Amino acid sequence: MITNGEFHIRTQILILGSIQNQMIIKRTLHMVQKELWLLHSIESKTQIASFHYSDRKDSHGVTGYAGGLAQNMALKKLDKIVLYSLPDKDNNIPAQRTPIKSVHFSYDYSLCKNVPTNVGTSEIVNTFDINGKILSTIDVNENKGKLTLKKVYFKYGKSDKSQFSPYQFKYSGDLTISSVNKGINPDYHIKGYNRWGTFMHVNAKTLDNSSISLSG
Repeated sequence: MITNGEFHIRTQILILGSIQNQMIIKRTLHMVQKELWLLHSIESKTQIASFHYSDRKDSHGVTGYAGGLAQNMALKKLDKIVLYSLPDKDNNIPAQRTPIKSVHFSYDYSLCKNVPTNVGTSEIVNTFDINGKILSTIDVNENKGKLTLKKVYFKYGKSDKSQFSPYQFKYSGDLTISSVNKGINPDYHIKGYNRWGTFMHVNAKTLDNSSISLSG
């Protein structure tokens, strides 16, 4: 196991309501500090699977009770899982090891755009064809949203061929989906949820989810 260190969360809840025909405002502020642990590896008698992580652009903590985005306090994302034989792992330096198999995860930050816990910095990624030629260069944090899984692919040994046949995932609002089935990908909204905690569109015709009666 490895530790991700301490992580601070701050949540403010504002409720407008009425009790016995009197308008009241109730505000609560929650500050949580927790320590996160991540799986480092799983080992059997003959093999070992190692887990590799990197910092996310979203899901940053706060600097303290008064708020403020903590640039150096980020949750991790799982980049890949690599399986080795134990003799290979024990007897060779990393550059000389040959993985039996590895699974790789590719992300962007396209869903729930402009979420306030995203640091907003660019992350430039190149895509390649089977000959190693660059096909495109994109900023996967262009939408400044929440971490979004886009591809999962496998590699065997040191071969890269299977990465060109990945499992791909598409979500509402994806521009590559036909207009009939495309759906929407709304921006983050602090009140974009209902009283049960599930997503709700916020517009002028929608009852404000904070305007809930407190009379039971």
